[in-house]
Amino acid sequence: MSGVPIDQVTARDFIMVRAELVRTVGGANNALVWTRIEYRCAPNNDGIYTDPDGTLWWPVSRDELAVETGLTSDQVRRSLEHLVDAGFLASTEHRRGGNYDRTKSYRPIIEGRPVDRANTPDGAAQSTGHIRPIERAKTPNVPYLQTVSTDVETSLVRTSGPDASTQIITDAQRLCDALVEWMIRNGNRRPTIGKRWHDAARRLLTVDGISFDEALRVLTWSQQDEFWQANIHSLPKFREQFDKLRARADRSGTPATQPLTNAQKAIALANSIPEGDTRGPQTDRAIAGPSL
Repeated sequence: MSGVPIDQVTARDFIMVRAELVRTVGGANNALVWTRIEYRCAPNNDGIYTDPDGTLWWPVSRDELAVETGLTSDQVRRSLEHLVDAGFLASTEHRRGGNYDRTKSYRPIIEGRPVDRANTPDGAAQSTGHIRPIERAKTPNVPYLQTVSTDVETSLVRTSGPDASTQIITDAQRLCDALVEWMIRNGNRRPTIGKRWHDAARRLLTVDGISFDEALRVLTWSQQDEFWQANIHSLPKFREQFDKLRARADRSGTPATQPLTNAQKAIALANSIPEGDTRGPQTDRAIAGPSL
């Protein structure tokens, strides 16, 4: 090949990305993914979802986004994780295809500020200080800047606000604590909660868009299931298997809590007492099940 085919230079899937955006979101791949989602969330585009608040979302799989951006599915996954975690994208599930539809929906988070000269098609922005949308280019798929609500679903994404960040950190810790208590209850030794646990819990709530209540429901089911309680011994493993666990939980329902055997009670009680502590058990909390 002696050059780039002309149809790939002027094709309809052309994506215009600003150099400043590449620097802001941390790389060209991230900028491609963000720009494509921003474009797809424009009014009148096919496949968008409008929630009851009037906010536009794009339900899309990683493979579909990979086709539209020219990246691999793994590159898209890493970019989505970064963009959601950094507060550049919001992510949730709308389950338009029913309870088993786990397709993620995304929308861009745009800081409200006047459009600069480089962003306007015909010169500097008006001096009013308001955002002025750019007219759509004649090329069908060239993205444009639109006015988008900057409200962030604080239960789903980590934003720059202290309250939202604190809530995510708190919920992530609660998930870690819940798994520890269930593992002790099921007769396992107390695991160590480290950075990998915290990161996995936080990403489950932010990058994956799973609510705390839903995550706790599935975690509880997994630790009451005879097979999965023997295989889910860390938050990274729980996150890795989450979709499979949730599907199983939805099919079978959350089982009733089974009473512990005397042997399980003894093991759980022994594991709950710190080494060298001779005071004996002060509470039966370790064998009574997680309390959140």
